[in-house]
Amino acid sequence: MSVLDIIHAWKDEDYRRGLTEAERSRVPDHPAGLVELENADLDPATGGGGVISVDLSCHVTCALNNCAQK
Repeated sequence: MSVLDIIHAWKDEDYRRGLTEAERSRVPDHPAGLVELENADLDPATGGGGVISVDLSCHVTCALNNCAQK
C-alpha cells in the first residue's frame, strides 16, 4: 500500500470502507490519533450558545428623528 493510499484511507471514510480487510489492516493509525470532543468542549468555539440582547429602541428613535448619536 502506497503512502498516498494510506493518506487517502485516513481522509476518506468511504475509500477506507471500500478496502479489503487485509488492506485495512495495513493502514497505520493516523499520527494525530483519535480526536473526540464532547459538546461542552465545543461551546467556547460556538460562543457558548449564549444570547446577546441589545436594546435598539434609542437608535431607532434617533434615526427616525435624524438626531446625532451620543
